Amino acid sequence: MRYLVLGLIVALLVMRLLRTRWAGKLLGISRRVLEIAHLVLLLVTALIAGIAEEWVLLGVVGVLLIWALVDLVQGRRDRAQDRPRKARHHAVERR
Repeated sequence: MRYLVLGLIVALLVMRLLRTRWAGKLLGISRRVLEIAHLVLLLVTALIAGIAEEWVLLGVVGVLLIWALVDLVQGRRDRAQDRPRKARHHAVERR
């Protein structure tokens, strides 16, 4: 069980590093796909840690999951602010 926990921690760290722009370009995968894969790995690791009663790992996964969700929300907010606002077109009244 010790090696499984160690492997899961290493996999989480590798996935955290793969969420960068550089890694996405290198692999040819979008950042969105890497973010989703990272969240799925976090959830699977949390499930395994809960079943195996590895409470320290579960705590680490919980912190990483909160961190990933905060990054995701901040990324959406930053992207929304970068987009130009569309001008509202009012209907022209005919007389």
